[in-house]
Amino acid sequence: AGAGASVAAAKSGCKYLKASEVEQVLGTDVKKGPKTPGPNVVRQCAYVPTDSALPVSVNLWVQLDAGEEAKIAYAVAKQAFADNVESVSGLGKKAFYVTGGINTAYVLKGDTFVYLQYVNIGGDEGETKDAVAQFAKLVLSRV
Repeated sequence: AGAGASVAAAKSGCKYLKASEVEQVLGTDVKKGPKTPGPNVVRQCAYVPTDSALPVSVNLWVQLDAGEEAKIAYAVAKQAFADNVESVSGLGKKAFYVTGGINTAYVLKGDTFVYLQYVNIGGDEGETKDAVAQFAKLVLSRV
């Protein structure tokens, strides 16, 4: 039971992006959101405004020390979203941003693959991209 508990705890990605940081960027109080879909090996975290009427969520997935698997996942994501890929500065050479309502930064840092999404329905696209970049920088400083 002890080993199972530590494995479950290790799956949380919230240590890479704190609620207070999300609140500062979004300008509103947040709480942990529902678990987001993703592979079991990925550490996940989601935040939603405490005012649940806002159509907003910040979702994070971190795949640590994944080796070749991380590189493949990065390449597949880039190919899958090729029509909506934009460059994003400050996140390294192996980083891109997906527009078109996806609002997600994908970053390969060594053997770690990070993707961070900001669902901001009706929000300003430029502000949304800037927020994603800010969140991703915080996460990358901790992986």
